[in-house]
Amino acid sequence: MKIVNNTQVDNPNQWIESFVEDVLDNAKIDCEQILIEKIEEEKHIFLDVDGEKYDIRLWAFLPIAADLNGMVCRENLQYMLYRKKNESDKGYTEQVDDDFIRIERGNRAAYEVPQEKTLF
Repeated sequence: MKIVNNTQVDNPNQWIESFVEDVLDNAKIDCEQILIEKIEEEKHIFLDVDGEKYDIRLWAFLPIAADLNGMVCRENLQYMLYRKKNESDKGYTEQVDDDFIRIERGNRAAYEVPQEKTLF
């Protein structure tokens, strides 16, 4: 699986590419190439996966660890994955998967807070 991020060359959100890969693995979507087309910060990630359009909707960032400066460095991210469909001139999306994935922001954790997975 090859990931191409068209959003920016120096992406400050290092976690996004591994997060996208984990989301597609969780949904058991086998593909050759993933194109990250657009990112709406902390809302949506728009993808082209082998020619099919997908939308990852980001629902909740649940902090579980912070560094010595109190900055969040590890979170459980709640998401929903949608596939865009077109049928007889009508476009719609169908939900493919929803779950939580742990992301790491790059700074090191000094402490971690126990966090349960919860839906809404």
